Amino acid sequence: MALGLARMFSIEFPLNFNSPYKSSSIIEVWQRWHMTLGRYIFTYIYNPVTRAVRNWRLKHGRRMTRQDRANAGTFLAVVALPMMFTMFLAGIWHGAGFQFMVFGLLHGIYLSINNAWRQFRRSSGRQVAAVGPASRFARTGVTGLLTYLAFLLSLIFFRADSCAHAMSILKAMLGVHYGISPATTRPLPDIGIKRAFIEVLAGMAIVWGLPNTQQILTRFRPSLQKTAWDQPNVPKSLIWMPTTGWAVAVGLLFFAVLVELQEPSTFLYFQF
Repeated sequence: MALGLARMFSIEFPLNFNSPYKSSSIIEVWQRWHMTLGRYIFTYIYNPVTRAVRNWRLKHGRRMTRQDRANAGTFLAVVALPMMFTMFLAGIWHGAGFQFMVFGLLHGIYLSINNAWRQFRRSSGRQVAAVGPASRFARTGVTGLLTYLAFLLSLIFFRADSCAHAMSILKAMLGVHYGISPATTRPLPDIGIKRAFIEVLAGMAIVWGLPNTQQILTRFRPSLQKTAWDQPNVPKSLIWMPTTGWAVAVGLLFFAVLVELQEPSTFLYFQF
C-alpha cells in the first residue's frame, strides 16, 4: 500500500517486504521482512556495538582472525551478545510490553544460532556435496518449513496482547484447548475449524507458490530495489498489464474482500 500510494505522487519508496515466508533461514527473513528497519538497526546498532567489542578485544591483545571467531567464547562476545542486544531493542521498538521483548529476544536467539551454524560449519571445513535437483528441493523445503515455524512462533508474541495471551494461543495450537475457545469456553463449530484449515492451506499455497505484488508489477518498476522486482522467472500470465482481464480479476478480488470485511480491524502500527 505504501509503495502504491507513493507512486500516485511520483515518489519511489524502497521495498520493505519481499515475501519473508519464502525464506530458508532467519538471516534471510531479515533480508526480506521489514527491510528498512533491518538495515537501520544493523547499520546503526549492531555494527557499532560489534565494532566496539572488537576494538576492546584488540586493545587487550585478543586477536580477531576468522579462526579466532570460530571459538565459542569469541563468537558469544562478538556476534551473539551484540545480536541479542540489537534484537531486544528492535523488539521493544515495536511496542511497550513483555511480549515484544520476548519477540525481540527470540529473533536474537534465532539469528545467533543461524550465524553460529554458518560460522562453525565453515570453520570445520565441511563442504556441501553436490546434490541433485530433488535433494536440493527437499533440503530447501525442510529449511523453509523450520524457518517458517520459528518465525510463526515469534509472531504469536508479536500479535498477542500479553505473554499470557501468547501462551494461551500456543497451548491451543498444541491441542490443549482443542475445540474450545479460551476466551469464551464455548465449543468452536466444526465448520469454523474446517474453514480455517482450508483457508490456511490456501494462504500457504498463495504465499509459497505465487509471485508477490512487486513481481506481478515488474514491468512498472514498483520499488527502488531493482533486484526485488526484476524477476525473469515470473510467468508472463501473472505479470500485471492494463487489460480487461486483469481489470475483471482485480474487481472480483476487491468484491471478495468487501464481502469478507465483516468488522473493522485496528491498524497494527497505530500502537506505536
